[in-house]
Amino acid sequence: MKKLKSMLYGAYIMLACIATTPAWSGSADFAGPFISIQGASAGVALDGRHTSEDGEHTEGTAGKVVPLAGAEIGYNIPITDSLFISVGYMENFGRAEISRGDEAADKADTKFHITGHHNIYIAPQISFGDTSAAFVKLGYSEADLKVSCNNACGDPGNLQGGTISVGTQTLFPWGVYVKTEAGVSVYDQINMSNVGGSANAKLGAKPRMAYGAVSIGYKF
Repeated sequence: MKKLKSMLYGAYIMLACIATTPAWSGSADFAGPFISIQGASAGVALDGRHTSEDGEHTEGTAGKVVPLAGAEIGYNIPITDSLFISVGYMENFGRAEISRGDEAADKADTKFHITGHHNIYIAPQISFGDTSAAFVKLGYSEADLKVSCNNACGDPGNLQGGTISVGTQTLFPWGVYVKTEAGVSVYDQINMSNVGGSANAKLGAKPRMAYGAVSIGYKF
């Protein structure tokens, strides 16, 4: 998680720099509960290492670009005239294949799918006037990871990791808002045993995801 710690440190520095610039009163306009729907495009990559039943090692990177849709609920808490903090929960819908491994002998072919991806987060935001704000989002992400194999293989468990993103939002007088963001999620190592039906064959991978998203919501 060293990369994530570096990104979090950079995010705090950026937020501090933003907070020292002149701003206009507006955090009270964003205060209160909100809901939204989101569309996103995500690039998912896995840096993996396969150990065959004979002890041979193969390393590589696999990944895909996948569309994601989701819904979000949260609450904006004013701190100062220009600073407010959002706390929220995001749930992505559907099932996405993020990687496919094709072994030459077709004994260890694997497919990785994620379902139920969700994120809880805190997002410090700086308002610029009554209608616009910029934010840094720091969150914790989880997803169900499903693996299908040609032969029996071990359960790698769920994905768990951290997410950081930056973005902006615009609030309209009637309560509707539009939010754009770009971010990255870095997940913990996943490990599988019994790959290809062999007790000695193993597969390890380090997943990560970069994404861009647009949300349309309503602030109550």
